[in-house]
Amino acid sequence: MNNVPQRIAKKLMPIPESGCFIWTGQEERGGYGMVWFEGKKRLVHRVVWQLERGAIEAGKSLDHLCRVRGCVNPNHLEPVDTRTNILRGSGRASVNSRKTMCQKGHPFTKENTYVTAKGERVCRICGRSAFTKWYRGKEVMA
Repeated sequence: MNNVPQRIAKKLMPIPESGCFIWTGQEERGGYGMVWFEGKKRLVHRVVWQLERGAIEAGKSLDHLCRVRGCVNPNHLEPVDTRTNILRGSGRASVNSRKTMCQKGHPFTKENTYVTAKGERVCRICGRSAFTKWYRGKEVMA
């Protein structure tokens, strides 16, 4: 990392086994390194990327391909849109997006799935079953 200032470089710890360069300075935002740069507090992996590779395209975030938030190695980062970055992760949205079946084992196919206004996938078979059960309970009360 030839273009990184010494004050930043001295806070990087190389991990030979993985190739990661771990930031040992201040951390914020869920394990992401922070540094004062050009008069502002910035995410250090973005600073290192910009120094080594240039500007990050508008609307893009840097995805840690190594899945180590403290890593600043530009070879472990990829500029992607926010949706891609989220879906590659391990949060609830990404875990749910990888599911191929509902809780009862019905496949999430184009024909058997609808998406709610909140963006949630719903199994049509289970939805019909729940509606039928609700409707029959309503008839008994009448």
